[in-house]
Amino acid sequence: MPIKAVQRRFTGNRDVRLIMVAVDPAYDSTALQASIKTLLRERRNITGARPDDFNIFDTRQIAETLQGTTKTLTALLGAVAAVSLLVGGIGIMNPIDALRHE
Repeated sequence: MPIKAVQRRFTGNRDVRLIMVAVDPAYDSTALQASIKTLLRERRNITGARPDDFNIFDTRQIAETLQGTTKTLTALLGAVAAVSLLVGGIGIMNPIDALRHE
């Protein structure tokens, strides 16, 4: 079925909102991204220094961002656990001290 017919019938919109491209890991994805960017700028009549009206995302970039976020959250969780253990240890030691003084 033609893509325009599918879009019109299912989404009510004839615009292409997303294009997904799979790349063999043996190839350099940066060169492919540059080619896609050039093609999209040409097809959308974007010339000169005008900014792009589209975005290109690489799953490697997203994975690196998620990995950095995970490391930060792990460090934060470790800090909270350390403070909890410290406060819990003080709380456990204090009643014993209080019983000795009575």
